[in-house]
Amino acid sequence: MANVATQKLLLFVIYVVANGIMIITVHAATGKTDAPIFIFGDSTADVGTNNFLKTCTAKADHLYNGIDFPFSKSTGRFSNGKNAADLVARLLGDYKVSPPPFLSLVAHKRTFKRNLLRGANFASGGSGIFSATGQLTFVRILRSY
Repeated sequence: MANVATQKLLLFVIYVVANGIMIITVHAATGKTDAPIFIFGDSTADVGTNNFLKTCTAKADHLYNGIDFPFSKSTGRFSNGKNAADLVARLLGDYKVSPPPFLSLVAHKRTFKRNLLRGANFASGGSGIFSATGQLTFVRILRSY
């Protein structure tokens, strides 16, 4: 049985190849490279999903997150500017930044389907594959040490 790191690497390679095939197919059919991009991940790819979760305590909607954006506006990214998802979206298609958070699309019911077909970001800061991920607050973690 392959170890966990090998399995994760294999899944990542399959994901990249599948996205590449999708982009090549769309480009061949339409002459455009702006295929929809769907992003999944944690805070390294989050573009503001947590800002739409009312009970979430992991939000990046305050200073100094986003100070390198125009008007130094915090965008919900856990960085001072663009994150890895923004860079990947720019490399894969004609995007300036990553697709919007999925939950921001849900708020606009009339245009939801059309906007979803352009891509969405499902990443959420503090997310993980284990049910215990994100359950402890920072203060509780510090007290345990």
